[in-house]
Amino acid sequence: MSKKMLNAYIIEDELNSRLLIRDLIEKNCKELKIVGEADNLIDAENDLKELNVDILFCDIKVKGRNTLTFLENLHDFSFDVIFTTAYSDFAIRAFRLNAVDYLLKPITATGLVDSVQRILESGQNLETQTEHQNDFNKLMISESGGLFFIDLKDVLYLKADKTYTEIYTVSGQKLISCKGLSHFESLLSGKLFYRIHHSYIINLRYVSSFNARNLEIELANDIRLNVSNRKKTEFVRSLEQLSYV
Repeated sequence: MSKKMLNAYIIEDELNSRLLIRDLIEKNCKELKIVGEADNLIDAENDLKELNVDILFCDIKVKGRNTLTFLENLHDFSFDVIFTTAYSDFAIRAFRLNAVDYLLKPITATGLVDSVQRILESGQNLETQTEHQNDFNKLMISESGGLFFIDLKDVLYLKADKTYTEIYTVSGQKLISCKGLSHFESLLSGKLFYRIHHSYIINLRYVSSFNARNLEIELANDIRLNVSNRKKTEFVRSLEQLSYV
């Protein structure tokens, strides 16, 4: 069985550093595919909303802006982050964002490969966890007060909140998980759930209507959510397949 390729993105305003990171990835990380690069955070933000990025390589300061603040303000921070920087004094804040690693320049092949390997091994563990939870047909949510188990049929939708995920049930209950939305996207694969937007995963069982003109769906309890334009065609296809289930 062939291994799944992971999509990588690079944010680096120094051309030589960006070329070096790209070269190290292409020569040493065959499991990665570089899907984009940016030398500024405006272009990066637009790309990260549209591209399915698994790993982000980025400097701490880009064109005078702090990428830590940039990441903290993203609506859906679901990818793994490896910082590649000359600044050593931001490491604690970076790891609070659950950064995989904090590599100081000059970047070496050994350091970069070790960081990527850590992500690959974590992904294998997640696949095992996903298989177990998919068989269980319940969603396990870890909160400060303990563990909560929700029947999948009772989940209405999930919403990204920066590095956290809000889970809403049909009964109106709201739970908050420290896991990112992509974590739940993997767990809910093949379970009649669909990611309509970088911020939302919905339970297809509760779709009442879809306005293709306004790209808006209505769920049970009069919940209205936006569908990403790039997801429109695939979403309609999922609804059509659901009608034959």
